[in-house]
Amino acid sequence: MELVSQNNAHDQEFKARNQEIEKLTQEIEHFYGAFKRKKSIKSKEINKDGRGKY
Repeated sequence: MELVSQNNAHDQEFKARNQEIEKLTQEIEHFYGAFKRKKSIKSKEINKDGRGKY
């Protein structure tokens, strides 16, 4: 039974880590999406007036 409880503890730890990774992944995707949108808005501004604004 010792091994089973040890395995359960590892399982809980793994699940907790997995949730943390999932949360961080979502945050990264959120910020990357915002970054991409900002970039595309910038390129529209550049195209609108015909010369690059940096």
